[in-house]
Parts: sequence; C-alpha cells; structure tokens
Amino acid sequence: MTLVDVDPTKAMMLGQEMNARFGADRAAGVAAGDHDAVARALAHADGLINATPLGMAKYPGIAMPETLSEPRHFVADIVYFPLETALLRAARARGCRVLDGGGMAVFQAVEAFRLFTGLDPDVTRMLGHFQQSTTAG
Repeated sequence: MTLVDVDPTKAMMLGQEMNARFGADRAAGVAAGDHDAVARALAHADGLINATPLGMAKYPGIAMPETLSEPRHFVADIVYFPLETALLRAARARGCRVLDGGGMAVFQAVEAFRLFTGLDPDVTRMLGHFQQSTTAG
C-alpha cells in the first residue's frame, strides 16, 4: 500500500505505524508532489482511495492527475457532499469502478447512533433516507 500526502513525513510516519501493526513492508509513504512515485504506485495498484477533503465544494479539485487512473482500478472517494466528485467523474469516464462516500457517511452515523443510544439503528432506512436526501432536488 502506498500512502500519499502533501506532507511526506506524515505519509512515511503513517506507513511505519501500519507496518508495525500489520507487518513489515506493507505500507510506504510518498509525497503527493512526487508525480513519478505516485504514477509508479498506481501502476501496481488495484485502486485508490481519496481520504482527503479534495472534491468537496469548499475544496474543489482532484488529488492526483486524472490520467493515472486506468479501467482496471477501483476508485473510492470518502467525500459525500457532493457525492459525485470530480475524481469520481474522471475515473468513471476512464472506465474505472467507483464508490462514493455515501456509505462512509451513513455507517459513521450508524455507529454513532449505536454508541450514543445503545440501540441498533435501522441501517436500511438510514441508507434510504441518505440516498433520498442526496438525490432530492
């Protein structure tokens, strides 16, 4: 796994923490600005996950060059407002399988509800409500 961050020290430190937890050489960090390293990582990756705020209305943009995604990649974006980010649009146009951040948002709410109330929420209802509220217009 390759972790990419604008701060290469953060990426490398997180990679070291993951290696300590899951086994040596499982993760490595690179600087987002090192386009060659990012391209090499994606050349060997099954997919990519954007876990940055890039793509939100307040932070428009894509965390990597669009041309690095290939149809064999899956592309997931944790951004959920908007659900259809520039990254997902670009990846879909290039033939990638995509996953928006809606599930992440709902399942965080599911666990929060469970923790705060001690009750098991109706996950299907919550997913439906989220879907309805994000497609209403």
